Amino acid sequence: MSTLSDTHTLTMPDGTSFVVVESSAESAGARMEFEITMPRGAMGPPRHTHPEQEEEWRVVSGELSVQVGDDWQALAAGGTLAIPPGTVHTLKNRSQDTVRFRDVHRPALDFQEYIEDLDALRAAGKLTTAMTPRTLIHGAMVLVDHRPMQVTASAAQRAGETVLARIGRALGYRVRG
Repeated sequence: MSTLSDTHTLTMPDGTSFVVVESSAESAGARMEFEITMPRGAMGPPRHTHPEQEEEWRVVSGELSVQVGDDWQALAAGGTLAIPPGTVHTLKNRSQDTVRFRDVHRPALDFQEYIEDLDALRAAGKLTTAMTPRTLIHGAMVLVDHRPMQVTASAAQRAGETVLARIGRALGYRVRG
């Protein structure tokens, strides 16, 4: 198992960081675990489902706002929540402080690669907090590439992601390499 001190940090455009605690490879695909740190005000992903994965959060410090179905709740330090496969959910940091939590996906599928793709696009300047056409296209390409592991809940948004990803491919945009 990885230790937090010897792993690479993956970072999102809003400053949210992901440190691999246990990789998909280390668990032979059974699970993958990140320690995530979200700065105050950080937004999570769009409302989505994992059709074949359970996701579990355990708050280490701070307060994490989570939405399951239509209901929002706050998880304080020590709080845990398991999201069954196929359940619509999202998260964000609505607090005034940084929140740190563990995030586990069972089975791992390609969740680690999804986060790695987002980090690589951020590092290349192709994914930013500014909602430019380039950012929207690259973000859509990642979301489409990682279906059905993660599926945006809104049918209209999924259709938009599909169109933007096709435009990106037609323009020669790439997610990897």
